[in-house]
Amino acid sequence: MTYSKKPAIIPVAGGKGGIGKSIIAANIAVTLASQGHEVVAMDLDLGASNLHAIFGIRNSEKNIMNFATSHDLNLEDMVLPTKYSGTRIICGAANIAGAADISASQKLRIIHSIETLQCDYIILDLGAGSSFNVTDFFLTGEQGVIVIVPEITSLMDAYSFLKTTLYRRLQMEWQHDPDIRNLVEQFKNPKNEMHMQTTEDLLRAVRRVNEQTEQQMRLQLQGYGVKVVVNKVRQKKDFQVVRTIQQLALKNLNLSVYNAGYVPYDPTVEHSVNQMVPFVQAFPQSAATYQMGQLAKSLTATPAA
Repeated sequence: MTYSKKPAIIPVAGGKGGIGKSIIAANIAVTLASQGHEVVAMDLDLGASNLHAIFGIRNSEKNIMNFATSHDLNLEDMVLPTKYSGTRIICGAANIAGAADISASQKLRIIHSIETLQCDYIILDLGAGSSFNVTDFFLTGEQGVIVIVPEITSLMDAYSFLKTTLYRRLQMEWQHDPDIRNLVEQFKNPKNEMHMQTTEDLLRAVRRVNEQTEQQMRLQLQGYGVKVVVNKVRQKKDFQVVRTIQQLALKNLNLSVYNAGYVPYDPTVEHSVNQMVPFVQAFPQSAATYQMGQLAKSLTATPAA
């Protein structure tokens, strides 16, 4: 099948490890495929890849690192089938030393090739932390997803990741304008000499340089929507982490954070990981599977606050 339009890219990130990010990414992929879409799940958790294991696949010589280091290969050549109709995978590079430290040119080769994949949706399973590799992969999608769990450390890491991606986006957009780039660089430093603490402070500083640029920056911030998924929800108060990050992002960053949904704490999820089967397939009647269906609908819909 040949696709006339570019695939929709859904990057899935988390500020910290161990929160179930790869599990969420794998099950989003299988759920979207079950709704009639062609999906590629792509493991970009470089150096700590495990997406293939959730699908019961051995890490293959066809992987993202081999593609990044060879100009004779196309990204489509790295795609492997899975047992699940409509779902394919590109493995990471868990067994390759230095995979987490790819060069800028290798990163750009991956980024420029993602949209060449022949499918409807591409789910990017990203690494933990806020390195430039992770943030640049995250910014390839129009609507990135941040996975959090109901813990204060997860909330803090997710907010830090959100700030870093915002800085990176502004850096890239105005990299050829030295005056604006300098303001963004200062804004990154909490102790900057201009005392800029919020994005509104930055926008006022930009307006003093160029009013038109300030308006362009405001429009870009309005279009930069991020979705949050809460994993391992046990009780109603666990949703407070969503409200908190929404308030922080709006007040300090002028960013809208959308609640995409949640996955309840469910023992069947752990059982499915041990079986190396996505839980939506291993336990189709589970509470987690039902919520994953709702989550998939939310991720493919126009975001609403």
